[in-house]
Amino acid sequence: MAGTGQLPNPTALDGELVLWDAAGRLAFERLQNRLARRDAGAARAADEWPTRFGF
Repeated sequence: MAGTGQLPNPTALDGELVLWDAAGRLAFERLQNRLARRDAGAARAADEWPTRFGF
């Protein structure tokens, strides 16, 4: 995250991991599917369905 090195210690950031579909809607079911994968499947899912940390 850009700029987090400038925050005083201790600082807590609150947010959530989000994933959008091609239409720009939140895709919770894809996020669940991605989080359930392991090993090479997890790497492929990360490439196919990138996530963002939303505050």
